[in-house]
Amino acid sequence: MLGSRISRAPLRLDGLLWAGRQMEWNMASASTRNFDYVIVGAGSAGCVLANRLTQDARAMVLLLEAGGAASGLFKDMPMAFPKYVTRRDLNWNFESGPGPFLNGRRIDIPRGKGLGGSSMINGMVYARGHRRDYDDWAQRGLAGWGYAGVLPYFRKSEKSWLGENEYHRGSGEMEIAIPTSNMLYEEIRAPASRQVSPQRTTIMANGAKVFSAAK
Repeated sequence: MLGSRISRAPLRLDGLLWAGRQMEWNMASASTRNFDYVIVGAGSAGCVLANRLTQDARAMVLLLEAGGAASGLFKDMPMAFPKYVTRRDLNWNFESGPGPFLNGRRIDIPRGKGLGGSSMINGMVYARGHRRDYDDWAQRGLAGWGYAGVLPYFRKSEKSWLGENEYHRGSGEMEIAIPTSNMLYEEIRAPASRQVSPQRTTIMANGAKVFSAAK
Protein backbone atom coordinates (compact mmCIF):
# COMPACT_ATOMS: atom_id res chain seq x y z
CA MET A 1 0.00 0.00 0.00
CA LEU A 2 2.87 2.35 0.79
CA GLY A 3 4.92 1.22 -2.22
CA SER A 4 6.89 -1.78 -3.30
CA ARG A 5 10.45 -0.46 -3.52
CA ILE A 6 12.44 2.30 -1.95
CA SER A 7 16.12 2.71 -3.07
CA ARG A 8 18.96 0.92 -0.62
CA ALA A 9 18.85 -0.99 2.65
CA PRO A 10 16.98 0.87 5.41
CA LEU A 11 18.81 2.97 7.97
CA ARG A 12 18.41 1.72 11.53
CA LEU A 13 18.96 4.17 14.40
CA ASP A 14 18.25 2.82 17.89
CA GLY A 15 14.87 1.36 17.07
CA LEU A 16 14.13 3.91 14.35
CA LEU A 17 13.81 2.49 10.85
CA TRP A 18 13.83 5.18 8.17
CA ALA A 19 12.69 4.43 4.65
CA GLY A 20 13.30 7.23 2.18
CA ARG A 21 13.14 7.76 -1.57
CA GLN A 22 16.90 7.35 -1.93
CA MET A 23 17.04 4.07 -0.04
CA GLU A 24 16.35 0.72 -1.63
CA TRP A 25 14.19 -1.51 0.43
CA ASN A 26 11.65 -4.11 -0.52
CA MET A 27 8.56 -3.22 1.49
CA ALA A 28 7.45 -6.83 1.31
CA SER A 29 10.28 -7.72 3.70
CA ALA A 30 8.86 -5.20 6.16
CA SER A 31 5.63 -7.18 6.34
CA THR A 32 7.44 -9.68 8.55
CA ARG A 33 8.34 -6.95 11.03
CA ASN A 34 6.08 -5.58 13.70
CA PHE A 35 6.18 -1.84 14.33
CA ASP A 36 4.74 -0.14 17.36
CA TYR A 37 4.43 3.16 15.54
CA VAL A 38 4.36 4.25 11.88
CA ILE A 39 5.03 7.94 11.20
CA VAL A 40 4.34 9.27 7.71
CA GLY A 41 6.48 12.30 6.95
CA ALA A 42 9.90 13.26 8.32
CA GLY A 43 9.20 16.97 8.68
CA SER A 44 9.76 18.92 11.90
CA ALA A 45 6.84 17.24 13.65
CA GLY A 46 7.62 13.75 12.36
CA CYS A 47 11.27 13.93 13.37
CA VAL A 48 10.49 15.25 16.84
CA LEU A 49 7.83 12.58 17.34
CA ALA A 50 10.15 9.80 16.14
CA ASN A 51 12.87 11.00 18.49
CA ARG A 52 10.50 11.04 21.45
CA LEU A 53 9.07 7.60 20.73
CA THR A 54 12.49 5.98 20.32
CA GLN A 55 13.52 7.18 23.76
CA ASP A 56 11.78 3.96 24.76
CA ALA A 57 14.41 1.38 23.76
CA ARG A 58 11.70 -1.26 23.33
CA ALA A 59 9.74 0.72 20.72
CA MET A 60 10.03 -0.07 17.01
CA VAL A 61 9.26 3.02 14.93
CA LEU A 62 8.94 3.23 11.14
CA LEU A 63 9.48 6.76 9.81
CA LEU A 64 8.45 7.10 6.16
CA GLU A 65 9.55 10.01 3.98
CA ALA A 66 8.94 10.39 0.25
CA GLY A 67 11.90 12.70 -0.31
CA GLY A 68 15.58 12.49 0.52
CA ALA A 69 18.10 14.63 2.35
CA ALA A 70 18.94 18.13 1.13
CA SER A 71 22.14 18.35 -0.86
CA GLY A 72 24.20 21.01 -2.55
CA LEU A 73 26.32 24.02 -1.70
CA PHE A 74 23.47 26.17 -0.35
CA LYS A 75 21.68 23.67 1.89
CA ASP A 76 22.96 25.27 5.13
CA MET A 77 22.54 28.87 3.95
CA PRO A 78 19.10 30.24 5.00
CA MET A 79 19.27 33.23 2.63
CA ALA A 80 19.65 30.82 -0.30
CA PHE A 81 16.30 29.12 0.33
CA PRO A 82 14.82 30.30 -3.02
CA LYS A 83 17.18 27.87 -4.73
CA TYR A 84 15.55 25.04 -2.79
CA VAL A 85 11.96 26.18 -3.15
CA THR A 86 12.29 25.79 -6.90
CA ARG A 87 13.74 22.27 -6.73
CA ARG A 88 10.99 19.81 -7.57
CA ASP A 89 12.79 16.97 -5.81
CA LEU A 90 12.52 18.90 -2.52
CA ASN A 91 9.12 20.56 -2.95
CA TRP A 92 5.66 19.02 -3.43
CA ASN A 93 4.71 22.12 -5.44
CA PHE A 94 1.14 22.33 -4.21
CA GLU A 95 -1.09 25.17 -5.27
CA SER A 96 -4.37 26.55 -4.05
CA GLY A 97 -7.68 26.38 -5.84
CA PRO A 98 -8.82 29.42 -7.83
CA GLY A 99 -9.28 32.32 -5.43
CA PRO A 100 -12.66 34.06 -5.76
CA PHE A 101 -11.09 37.34 -4.57
CA LEU A 102 -7.93 36.85 -6.65
CA ASN A 103 -9.61 36.99 -10.04
CA GLY A 104 -9.46 33.21 -10.20
CA ARG A 105 -5.69 33.03 -9.74
CA ARG A 106 -4.01 30.14 -7.96
CA ILE A 107 -1.37 30.64 -5.25
CA ASP A 108 1.76 28.50 -4.96
CA ILE A 109 1.96 26.59 -1.67
CA PRO A 110 5.52 25.29 -1.22
CA ARG A 111 5.73 22.22 1.02
CA GLY A 112 9.01 20.47 1.70
CA LYS A 113 9.59 16.94 0.46
CA GLY A 114 12.54 15.46 2.34
CA LEU A 115 14.17 15.15 5.73
CA GLY A 116 13.12 18.23 7.67
CA GLY A 117 9.97 18.82 5.62
CA SER A 118 9.13 22.45 4.96
CA SER A 119 11.78 23.58 7.46
CA MET A 120 14.28 22.46 4.81
CA ILE A 121 13.10 25.04 2.25
CA ASN A 122 11.69 27.97 4.26
CA GLY A 123 14.89 29.83 5.15
CA MET A 124 14.70 28.61 8.78
CA VAL A 125 11.74 30.90 9.54
CA TYR A 126 9.62 29.73 12.49
CA ALA A 127 6.02 30.98 12.66
CA ARG A 128 3.07 29.28 14.33
CA GLY A 129 0.30 30.99 12.45
CA HIS A 130 -2.43 33.33 13.65
CA ARG A 131 -4.25 32.24 16.79
CA ARG A 132 -7.60 33.26 15.25
CA ASP A 133 -7.11 30.70 12.49
CA TYR A 134 -6.91 27.91 15.07
CA ASP A 135 -9.92 29.26 16.95
CA ASP A 136 -11.84 29.48 13.68
CA TRP A 137 -11.07 25.80 12.96
CA ALA A 138 -12.40 24.86 16.38
CA GLN A 139 -15.54 26.91 15.89
CA ARG A 140 -16.15 25.12 12.60
CA GLY A 141 -16.09 21.76 14.38
CA LEU A 142 -12.43 20.73 14.49
CA ALA A 143 -12.37 19.80 18.16
CA GLY A 144 -9.09 20.30 19.98
CA TRP A 145 -7.60 22.61 17.34
CA GLY A 146 -8.38 25.92 19.03
CA TYR A 147 -5.36 28.02 20.01
CA ALA A 148 -5.65 27.04 23.66
CA GLY A 149 -5.63 23.39 22.58
CA VAL A 150 -2.54 23.53 20.34
CA LEU A 151 -0.43 25.93 22.43
CA PRO A 152 0.72 23.23 24.90
CA TYR A 153 2.05 21.18 21.97
CA PHE A 154 3.87 24.17 20.48
CA ARG A 155 5.49 24.73 23.87
CA LYS A 156 6.32 21.07 24.35
CA SER A 157 8.01 20.77 20.97
CA GLU A 158 10.34 23.75 21.17
CA LYS A 159 13.63 24.60 22.79
CA SER A 160 13.34 28.37 22.61
CA TRP A 161 16.10 30.87 23.25
CA LEU A 162 13.45 32.74 25.28
CA GLY A 163 13.35 29.96 27.85
CA GLU A 164 10.30 29.02 29.90
CA ASN A 165 7.28 31.30 29.83
CA GLU A 166 3.57 31.25 29.07
CA TYR A 167 4.08 30.84 25.32
CA HIS A 168 7.47 29.15 25.01
CA ARG A 169 9.56 26.38 26.48
CA GLY A 170 13.29 25.97 26.78
CA SER A 171 13.70 22.20 26.96
CA GLY A 172 11.90 20.73 23.94
CA GLU A 173 13.37 18.85 20.97
CA MET A 174 13.16 21.53 18.26
CA GLU A 175 15.59 24.40 18.80
CA ILE A 176 14.30 27.89 17.99
CA ALA A 177 16.85 30.71 18.07
CA ILE A 178 17.80 34.00 16.46
CA PRO A 179 21.20 34.60 14.81
CA THR A 180 23.84 35.69 17.30
CA SER A 181 26.02 37.35 14.67
CA ASN A 182 25.28 40.64 12.94
CA MET A 183 24.39 39.50 9.43
CA LEU A 184 24.80 41.74 6.40
CA TYR A 185 21.09 42.41 6.03
CA GLU A 186 20.83 43.75 9.60
CA GLU A 187 21.68 47.27 8.42
CA ILE A 188 18.55 47.19 6.26
CA ARG A 189 16.28 45.25 8.58
CA ALA A 190 16.76 47.30 11.75
CA PRO A 191 15.66 50.73 10.37
CA ALA A 192 12.71 49.15 8.56
CA SER A 193 11.68 47.35 11.75
CA ARG A 194 11.73 50.58 13.76
CA GLN A 195 9.51 52.28 11.18
CA VAL A 196 6.91 49.54 11.54
CA SER A 197 7.11 49.36 15.32
CA PRO A 198 9.32 51.44 17.60
CA GLN A 199 9.37 48.65 20.17
CA ARG A 200 11.40 45.45 19.96
CA THR A 201 8.72 42.97 18.92
CA THR A 202 10.86 39.94 18.10
CA ILE A 203 9.84 38.07 21.25
CA MET A 204 6.17 38.67 20.47
CA ALA A 205 6.25 36.93 17.10
CA ASN A 206 4.88 33.65 18.42
CA GLY A 207 3.57 34.83 21.76
CA ALA A 208 0.84 37.13 23.03
CA LYS A 209 0.96 39.19 19.82
CA VAL A 210 1.10 37.80 16.33
CA PHE A 211 2.23 40.96 14.52
CA SER A 212 5.94 41.65 14.66
CA ALA A 213 8.88 42.97 12.69
CA ALA A 214 11.31 40.27 13.66
CA LYS A 215 14.52 38.88 12.23
